[in-house]
Parts: sequence; structure tokens; C-alpha cells
Amino acid sequence: KTQENSIKNEYIYDVSKSSLIIDIGGKYRLPFWTVNIGGSFGFEFPVNVGKTYTQNVSSGSQSSTYPIDNGSTPDFNAVIYSLSFTLSKDIELLLPVYAQPYLAFDSSIGSDIQTGEWNSLSASFGVIIFWGMY
Repeated sequence: KTQENSIKNEYIYDVSKSSLIIDIGGKYRLPFWTVNIGGSFGFEFPVNVGKTYTQNVSSGSQSSTYPIDNGSTPDFNAVIYSLSFTLSKDIELLLPVYAQPYLAFDSSIGSDIQTGEWNSLSASFGVIIFWGMY
């Protein structure tokens, strides 16, 4: 009986990014419906970026993780541009309060980093509660 020894290397890149985001856009309420479609153009300014690199080495049931101190990637662009599309519906709760469930899609325009390709694509959903005039 022969036993096969194998070593598995896994490299992990973890990034956290805090940004200031400014969106300019609008929405249109469809006539005779309570459905809105909207869009926006966004500017993202990365303020704080944290990057960590690690290597996980495993053989059989043993595993070890090591930090990689000299790992590097390109820096983020000073301004990242994005487009957003939103679909929402107005639901009256009690005057003057109403809710607006929404579904949004967001995509970066061009690369997020200075050299190479790194694009962002996201989908989100939620509910916004409004209080005001009807």
C-alpha cells in the first residue's frame, strides 16, 4: 500500500475599503402606478484602504497560516465612477407615512484600480420609510 502526500497552498487577499460616495440621479414614477424607476451616476472617493495577504499551507489533517509581508497590488483610483439602476414601489402606511421597498443594481465604470482590471457589480434590496406630505 502506498500513501500519497500532497501539500495544498492557498493564497488569501483580503481588502477593506472606506469611501466617501456622492450620487447624482433621479427617479420617475410611472403614471397610474405606484412603481418608480430611477438611476444615478456616482463618484466614489476611497478614504481608507486596508489590505492583508496570507498563505494557508495544508497537508493531510495539518494546516498552518502565514502572513505575507511583501504582498502588493495596484492602488485604487482616486475617483471610481459607477452607474446605478433602481426599481421601487410606494406603499402607503398611514398618512403622512409610507414605505418604499426597492431593488438596486450598481456597477463600476472602468477599473477600480490604477493598473489592471478590477470591476465592481452589486445588487441590494431594502425598505425606506418616508414621513412627509403625500
